[in-house]
Amino acid sequence: MKALIIAAGGSTRLKPLTSKCPKTLLDVGEKKIIDFILDPLIYLNLEILIVTGYHGEKIKRYVKKNYNWDISFIRNPQWKEENGISVLKSEKYLKNEDKFLLLMSDHIFNPSFLDDLIEKDPQECYLCVDTNVNNVFGLKEATKVHVEKDRILDIGKNISYYNGVDCGIFLTTPYIFNVLKENVNIENTLNNAMKRLSTEENLYAYDITGNFWIDIDTEEDLRVFYEFFKTYGRDSLQTYK
Repeated sequence: MKALIIAAGGSTRLKPLTSKCPKTLLDVGEKKIIDFILDPLIYLNLEILIVTGYHGEKIKRYVKKNYNWDISFIRNPQWKEENGISVLKSEKYLKNEDKFLLLMSDHIFNPSFLDDLIEKDPQECYLCVDTNVNNVFGLKEATKVHVEKDRILDIGKNISYYNGVDCGIFLTTPYIFNVLKENVNIENTLNNAMKRLSTEENLYAYDITGNFWIDIDTEEDLRVFYEFFKTYGRDSLQTYK
């Protein structure tokens, strides 16, 4: 099975830290952000693809130097555009897969659920959600979801009702490329694609409430994660079933 990591964006909210360095190569203790994404995927023996853009060669050099694994790189020269474009750049590599994991290079999480998630029905799209919304750091900027039972009925940053938060971890099928291509002339974001899937009743929630996760967009996010990592150590993020 394959896992796609989106690591193309310019990370403007973290400047000047990202002026000469992509966000995913920022240090957290003795590790870099991308290490927390790659380590569990390698543990699960997944083939990995990384879409790069901003300072992409630095990401490629770091990964090749530090990982002896089957990792491919896809260049997105349109990295200043919406994240849906980065996903589309991977279509020819993933169009024949039954399903694949889709991850963000700045969403760090306890990966204990991944081996269960990848066994789900490949005919559906699953989005990991946290239903403990009162405990979500940075809730104002988070993408919210309206969940009923296991289905996501609505998704967006400003939806009128929500009872969960998008954690940025997906199990999807190549059908997502069709949805993204239909949105190519409008705001081509993953959120829009997920919204379309929710209206088709093809978007399911995979609840990871209780697992640590964080979306690193600002220096405050980075500080919060560093404090967590300093307090609980790497074992807190390397728990597998």
